[in-house]
Amino acid sequence: MKAIELWVLGYAMNALWQVPLLFTTAWLAARLAHRSGPATQHRIWVSAVLLETVLPGCSFPLQQWLQTAIASMHSSVHNTTGAYVTVTTGAGIVHGGLQMAPVWLTIATTLYGCALLYFALRLAVGLRHATVLQLRAEPASRPSDLTERCARYARIFGVHNAIVAVSNEISGPLTLGIRRRTLMLPVDVEITVGNEDLEAALAHEFAHMQRHDFAKNLLYELISLPIALHPFQWLTRQRIAETREIVCDAMAAEAVCGRERYARSLLRLATTFSAATQLVPIHAIGIFDANHAEDFERRVMNLTEKRIDIRGIRRVATAAACAALGLTACASALALRMQVATQTAPTPPTSFTLAIPHPATGKPAQSFAVEVASTSAPATASATAPVTASETAASTTAAATRIRVLTPTTVEDTDDTQASSGSMQVSAGIMAGNILSKVTPVYPQEAKDQKIQGVVVLNAIIGKDGVIKNLEVISGPKELRGSALDAVKAWTYKPYLLNGNPTEVETTITVNYHLAE
Repeated sequence: MKAIELWVLGYAMNALWQVPLLFTTAWLAARLAHRSGPATQHRIWVSAVLLETVLPGCSFPLQQWLQTAIASMHSSVHNTTGAYVTVTTGAGIVHGGLQMAPVWLTIATTLYGCALLYFALRLAVGLRHATVLQLRAEPASRPSDLTERCARYARIFGVHNAIVAVSNEISGPLTLGIRRRTLMLPVDVEITVGNEDLEAALAHEFAHMQRHDFAKNLLYELISLPIALHPFQWLTRQRIAETREIVCDAMAAEAVCGRERYARSLLRLATTFSAATQLVPIHAIGIFDANHAEDFERRVMNLTEKRIDIRGIRRVATAAACAALGLTACASALALRMQVATQTAPTPPTSFTLAIPHPATGKPAQSFAVEVASTSAPATASATAPVTASETAASTTAAATRIRVLTPTTVEDTDDTQASSGSMQVSAGIMAGNILSKVTPVYPQEAKDQKIQGVVVLNAIIGKDGVIKNLEVISGPKELRGSALDAVKAWTYKPYLLNGNPTEVETTITVNYHLAE
């Protein structure tokens, strides 16, 4: 359960900064692809919403992969012996690490879950209203001018088995349904809308049905639920709706009387339907989904401006530039991914020794071995040397925070946390971001001659000053251990801060020795 909470909070924390990064990248790519048409821009924004949802939950050993690739290239070009060394210091470069107390971790995860549930319920309510509206609508089955027009546009756009229905609960044309695609029209649409404008509205809605926009929009809603709380996700969805409407405008304009006349019809339709009020909020696709003032202005401008199609090399160069932007953004998001961990205090020692100095020489005259059995049982102290100079009293309890040792000549207060030799365990990925200087191990010639390769795993204790205090080999070929120890012990780190204070930490370093085939 704790692992799930850590993953969920890590996802939310990474989404906070990765979603704006991806939105900005998509905006730049859409600007580059402006001449390629609205369909290309729509695909860019759809890709953005998918990446905004997926990328915060992804983890990729980017640094390790790059180090291995660079080492392989260096080996193939400069190393005639075909031997090279790579050092792995974790799952990738991380931008620090967020440590949170378990209780706050649970609270943050619960709040995130409640927000996710709210947006899921809101989507479910909208779908429920759409289903009820579809059931209440009356099919326009009687032959009329309206049904003939709908049948003509169904043939033009290749939409088979479409249902045309009328309802007094909607204010404008709507499209809904996945398998049973339905065009919903207000009951008085033929009275309130002129013939030319009605043709434009019908063509636009049948373009939506040809593209299966209702099903696609529902899929985007479901996929983006984990980041539904993020404002930049709202902006991305708005761009998707806008470019979707522009694409359908272009399709509808070709099916009716041309782009300029369609643009004038669009303006009149906006005036007609903007005065009406929707009775219930529903999840459906309509001609004015992106009806913000700026969005609607861009739709009209796109219809009236001169079209310049790019082809050949310029089109390929634009696609390559957009792909490069996307890959750069994804690589940056993966490389700077944040990690979340529970805040843990250093492990208290189970035993330690107290020494009493001799009044004359200052050397230990007597020592006590103190064992901490549990939090409730008192600590026990046993003298390892007889009292020769003075009477000594020692009183300790495991629940106390200090141990007081009294002698005739000295009175000392020793903090039990300072007496502890335990180090805080920190993941190698987090410590990778704190490295100041690093020496790459040299492949021993003897090991190369004997075709010895493998992985040496080291356990390092890094002091408060960032210098390695202790370095031990956990595993690895004995012929390679000395090389790894000699190089890594010269590494220096930025001090690891816990609550603003430098802390001694323990981490793992892996050295890979490779021989080319």
